[in-house]
Amino acid sequence: MRSTSHREQQRVVSKVTYDTTSNKFIGFALPLDDNGFPIANSYSTESFSCLEEWYSNVPRAKSLNAYLIQPLSSAANNTSPFLLSAYGTDNKFESSDVISRWHHIHQKFKAKDIRILGFSTDCDSRYLHAMRASLGFFSTFAYVDHPDLLSIDLPRTWSWFFMQHEQLYICFQDPVHICTKLRNRILSETTHLLLGDQLINIEPLIYMISNYSKLDHALVRSDINPKDRQNYSSAAKISSNNVVALLEKIPNSLGINIYLQ
Repeated sequence: MRSTSHREQQRVVSKVTYDTTSNKFIGFALPLDDNGFPIANSYSTESFSCLEEWYSNVPRAKSLNAYLIQPLSSAANNTSPFLLSAYGTDNKFESSDVISRWHHIHQKFKAKDIRILGFSTDCDSRYLHAMRASLGFFSTFAYVDHPDLLSIDLPRTWSWFFMQHEQLYICFQDPVHICTKLRNRILSETTHLLLGDQLINIEPLIYMISNYSKLDHALVRSDINPKDRQNYSSAAKISSNNVVALLEKIPNSLGINIYLQ
């Protein structure tokens, strides 16, 4: 069976609670072991002074890291991803922790006769560095002479596509995050984008919403609201074929038209 793994991170309200079932305190940032995995049983104690010390010195978890697994076999085309793990973190780690974690996940699944073909995540610089090392992309390849390397048959005409022909797994950025980041960039009030002498901004979209029927473009004002930074449906709408076609009729829209394509 073949699968891919995806990592998602969400901000959470820092709070420590006591779990009566496991006799653990939940909410402290978990330390990582040599494999980059959180040490689950780190905060269980019967000592009030120990708990007091934790409250004084141990950082609270500020984010929730979740790892999802997506089966890729033909028999599981409609299978939804399932949760592999979730844990609180203070977001303090190194790219080496990420590489160790990915390799450990790969090896554990291999023992169950499941091949992890790839990992995806957002644009955190430490994860991008781990991707580069894992792929050998302008970086020292992390898995030289690994026994489980895959052979990738790239077309000979793809001289522009830089990738080693042997990889342990593939890394790629989460396309939803990429799409929303592209949207947020053009909605930013502090960032100015230029394409040649063409300014890339949302004025043509505002003009479109004000002067064309919603039936033609399906946009509403909230689609260009910069406060909702994770609105993927909005990102998909403003880059739709109908919007791109209408932009050709609007003055001074060449820059954003090319950007959205």
